[in-house]
Amino acid sequence: MFNNSCSILNVVVRNISATGAKLTGDELVCLPEEFELKINDRFGVFVPHRVKRVWSRADAIGVAFIDSARERSQASEPPGPRSAASARAPGRDGVT
Repeated sequence: MFNNSCSILNVVVRNISATGAKLTGDELVCLPEEFELKINDRFGVFVPHRVKRVWSRADAIGVAFIDSARERSQASEPPGPRSAASARAPGRDGVT
């Protein structure tokens, strides 16, 4: 989520670990360097994570979790390798 929480971009989490994830989807180039990634846990709840982009290609980006490991472990267990997610970051225009 981004643009002061007004814009959402749906992505697919292809790989996830304790430190980061690989995301695929359309218009990934529009995502800023840091944003909020909401990952659907196994109970259908979207759990927010602060992330930063660490690499990018035309069809995928890699992100590192910048919220603490303690916060992530308290939120929920990580989802499977093809979970639904949405991305949000403040101050970015142009993506709805």
